[in-house]
Amino acid sequence: MHASKIRRLGIPILTSHTIKEAFGNNEVKGAVIARVGQDNKVIPESERKLEIDTICIAVGLSPMAELAQSAGCQITHIAELGGWTPMHNERMETTINGIYVAGDVCGVEEASTAMEEGKISGIAAAESLGYLQRGKAKGLMKERQESPVFVPPYNILTLISEYADTNIQYIDGEAKTMPPLSGKQYIDLPEPFGKCEFVHTSHSETATMPYAKGFKDKGVREATWRLSLFPHIDRVMKSLVSVGFADKEPIKMNGVDIVPEKFLQLLIDRNVVKNKGKIPPLSSQEANGYKVYSLYFAIADGERNGEKIKTIAEILHRSDNKLSQTYKTFPKNVTSIGTSVVAQMLGKGEIPP
Repeated sequence: MHASKIRRLGIPILTSHTIKEAFGNNEVKGAVIARVGQDNKVIPESERKLEIDTICIAVGLSPMAELAQSAGCQITHIAELGGWTPMHNERMETTINGIYVAGDVCGVEEASTAMEEGKISGIAAAESLGYLQRGKAKGLMKERQESPVFVPPYNILTLISEYADTNIQYIDGEAKTMPPLSGKQYIDLPEPFGKCEFVHTSHSETATMPYAKGFKDKGVREATWRLSLFPHIDRVMKSLVSVGFADKEPIKMNGVDIVPEKFLQLLIDRNVVKNKGKIPPLSSQEANGYKVYSLYFAIADGERNGEKIKTIAEILHRSDNKLSQTYKTFPKNVTSIGTSVVAQMLGKGEIPP
């Protein structure tokens, strides 16, 4: 049984102790325990008499470090983990490049710990072998260390709308109303993002572009807007929508009308403030030394003079650029205003791509 479960039952755990004597007729009634030193010998005058009704005997566990040691991995003795265990870093890689460890080889702990170590070492090994792009691996690693408090990347009502509402996309030469989270597409992005899943969401551009002067004259057949968020945020949002927080119809509680999404907004805001000490420092994925908050890009497929062409425009929005500093009054300094200005300047040819 796990130590935490035993403690929750109010049973004390005494390490470095042994049973000197057990007594009772036909069944155990009590025992004398004593502390032992590092030499496993009883420490004089440390005996205690306890009234008990059960004695369980365990042979003890120790890390299975022999294989790692025989491979040349450096090991060290950690009594709390059960003895000798191979040294490893946060990616579960040992002192020998390419050798990863997980589970009881790393020390005797709970099964949940072994499972988490297995996930981390698996991600790291897959990346080192080339089966995972670095950006994707970093994203998966980040999931393992995500904040215990849900912090929306931007307004929760906007997120709810993007995940729950229908949206307008320009497809096959006409504006069409699409269901939420439709148009799933996987795109390989530059590091640190990696391969990401995108889905249709509402945005003003796709709803208004078809009516722009000269738009149809250019022969445009499709203009869509898609969104991708980190997997841990995606999971939370889908869960919130599934339980009804996207419903705009009020419900009554003690005679008061409560709109689910408005209640959710207040609840999240309060929870973030109340548990701000549990939220890790903001450390978004990093690229070239800059902290990256968002990536905006456009993919254009078409023909020019009978030749098929594909153009990709990318705008990387960093936390340290001047436009972000200009709009520093916005919450968390995360706003697309800077990105929007850059996009307009690019379109007008005022700055090079």
